[in-house]
Amino acid sequence: MPHAHTFKYLDIDTAPGALDLFDAAQARHSALLDMLQLLAGARDLGAPSAEVLAGAFTCLELLAADSERLYATARRLAAAGR
Repeated sequence: MPHAHTFKYLDIDTAPGALDLFDAAQARHSALLDMLQLLAGARDLGAPSAEVLAGAFTCLELLAADSERLYATARRLAAAGR
C-alpha cells in the first residue's frame, strides 16, 4: 500500500526539535519503502546502465542511513526534553 507523505525539509538555520527530526525521518523512510515497493512490483526496468543502477541503489542506501540518523537524533532530543 502506498504511503501518503510529503517530503520534510529541515530548516538548518534553526535548531530543529525532536518532532521536526522525527517527521523528516518518517518522510525519508516512507519514500524508501515506496521505492522498494515500486522496484519489487516492476515487471521490467528496461536496461539501465550499471552506473544508473548503482546510483539508484546508492540513493536507497542514503535514504535509509539518513532516516536512521534522524530517528536516533530525534530520540536523543526527546529524551532530553527538546
